[in-house]
Amino acid sequence: MRKYKRYKRRKGQKTALKQAVFAIFISLAMFLLALSTIHYMTVTSGKKDEESAQTTLEKNMTRQEFIDYLASSAQRNQQTYHVLSSISLAQAILESDWGRSDLAKESNNLYGIKGEDEDSTYLTQEFSGGEFITVDEPFRIYNSFEESMEDHAVLLVNGTSYDPQIYHDVLYASNYREAAYALQEAGYATDPNYAAKLIGLIEEYHLYQYD
Repeated sequence: MRKYKRYKRRKGQKTALKQAVFAIFISLAMFLLALSTIHYMTVTSGKKDEESAQTTLEKNMTRQEFIDYLASSAQRNQQTYHVLSSISLAQAILESDWGRSDLAKESNNLYGIKGEDEDSTYLTQEFSGGEFITVDEPFRIYNSFEESMEDHAVLLVNGTSYDPQIYHDVLYASNYREAAYALQEAGYATDPNYAAKLIGLIEEYHLYQYD
């Protein structure tokens, strides 16, 4: 009677099989990781392109489109911080030249709010000694116009480090005219005609309708 011996797989063959399975597993994992990375990069790139396009759109509006774009943020800030929408809009228009200033286009700073970062300095006009002079000043950088608008409202509420109540009369003004003159009295801008310019914009473009 023929005897059969149980075939035993050699140890080396088992090791080779395990290594092959492991290599396949690693290859599959790397493939899935590569797909995930490509998907993430595609989505991120798409978002950046979308944000870039949106930024370009924001900077190339007509005057009425510019007002319409900012109006909802101005009204929301009025409800939260009690800053008149007409004042918020008029200051944004005057300070940023309808969003066309370098400060607005490059740093989303609509209100000329100063900062401390020396890397974000811009040339600006200041009224001193009876005349306008050009000075180089640091300004704050924002991620969006909306962020700039809210920071402006917060500034009017909190005031400055040397006088937290400096804009009190702006917040409690009964109308946009009082608020405009209160801003000038508080020294928000050095232009002696600042209040008149704000009032002129508010009345020309009917910004009071947003209050």
